[in-house]
Amino acid sequence: MRASTTTTSDLARSLQKVGEELTSESPASLRVAVEGTSRELHPILQDEVYGIAREAIRNAVRHAQAKAIEIDITYADSLRVRIRDDGKGIDP
Repeated sequence: MRASTTTTSDLARSLQKVGEELTSESPASLRVAVEGTSRELHPILQDEVYGIAREAIRNAVRHAQAKAIEIDITYADSLRVRIRDDGKGIDP
């Protein structure tokens, strides 16, 4: 059986917390916005979404040297998590 790696069942709060940790030593600002009514997610789904989002935030800070990171979480018929940054991107 797999144990949840997040400390709370609130996805927005978990992403806010990890985002603050990852941006604490960088100039990047972080914004988390939630649309719709937050709901409990299956623990495995929450862990997967959290892990993917954490890696995206880490990459924005470490590799893209982003100054602004935005996390939009939408609860509708399905869950949508969008992470955007103003980083330098990848050389072609």
